[in-house]
Amino acid sequence: MKRRQQGKSVMLWVMATWFLTSVGLASVAEAWQADLAVILGAGAGIRPPVVAHKKEIQMDIEDMISAVQKKLGVQVDGRAGTETWGAIYAHIVKPTIHGAPPAEAIEAVDARSEKKIATLLPEVQPNTRALVQKATQNGIQIKIISGLRSYAEQDELYAQGRTKPGRIVTKVRGGYSNHNFGIAFDVGVFEGTKYLSESDKYKAVGALGKDLGFEWGGNWKTFVDQPHFQLRPTWAMDMTESEMLAEFRERIEDGTPLYA
Repeated sequence: MKRRQQGKSVMLWVMATWFLTSVGLASVAEAWQADLAVILGAGAGIRPPVVAHKKEIQMDIEDMISAVQKKLGVQVDGRAGTETWGAIYAHIVKPTIHGAPPAEAIEAVDARSEKKIATLLPEVQPNTRALVQKATQNGIQIKIISGLRSYAEQDELYAQGRTKPGRIVTKVRGGYSNHNFGIAFDVGVFEGTKYLSESDKYKAVGALGKDLGFEWGGNWKTFVDQPHFQLRPTWAMDMTESEMLAEFRERIEDGTPLYA
């Protein structure tokens, strides 16, 4: 019971510290750093941050989140998406919501988006819904307009602007796109029913997506793709893009789970 209560205190402390930092109250959050050692106690498994001097803290917010993720047994990436918050909710509040794990209990969004979300891997779906919801909370209307593509569908897109009419929209053939493996999707920004192919709002959505742990195509150097988001599996964290895609192709051939 004591260990369980201690765990609750750790989660609450990290959540509060993260919130203070995110809203610009870093100095207040730093003042709480010394409290962590007291909250954790001996043998809790998370090393307290060490103060190098008054203004420098050796554990930053991503380190804190990563430590909590490791302790909770979820993907460690330093960004708190639905899996992390679901684990925190299960640890502090209750283990399920209407019989489902908290990370899987994210409310459905609009019908058009849900149709595309359903094509994604189950591990990617909750964060994708969360992105739509976070955008709405920030006054931006987005829909998921592209999800999983077959190799043949990817080849059709690749032909556009090359051997078929239209502008070039992709640089890769089938089997060489993250869309072919259910980890990637594209968003569209809307104003009412009007689709905006170009808008500064894509950058705002990109920032929201990165906070959820997504890689954002707007950060790419050779082919900037602001509508694009993808969620890299844990096993691919230290891989290059080409190495990850090669592994995906092998897993497809072998019938191995893609995300596990």
